[in-house]
Amino acid sequence: IIGHFMDVKYDRIIVFMTNYVDTSSDALSNFSPSDSYHAIGVYNILTSLSSIVVSGRFLNFSKTNEIYGINIVDNLLFWTDNRNQPRKINISNIIYTI
Repeated sequence: IIGHFMDVKYDRIIVFMTNYVDTSSDALSNFSPSDSYHAIGVYNILTSLSSIVVSGRFLNFSKTNEIYGINIVDNLLFWTDNRNQPRKINISNIIYTI
C-alpha cells in the first residue's frame, strides 16, 4: 500500500497498491513492467466488504513514490504521486464484493 484515504462521508478507506519499485537513478524514469500489479481498492468499514475500483499497468504506481495528495470532490477521486500527472476517477458506482 503506497497511499490511503479515509472517506468519512461514506465510511470507507481507499487504498493505492503496487508491487513495483522503480530502480532508475531518479526513481521516475522507468515505466512499470507488464508483470507488475497496480490497483486502487476500497474497503467499507461498516460492512467489511471490499472491492478493487480499478487496476492495471497504466496506473504506473511505484513504491518509490508514495501517494499523499488524495481528495474526493463530488464523487471524483483525485490523487497525485509526484511520478505521474495528477489523476482522477469517478467512484460513485463502486460495487463492493467479498
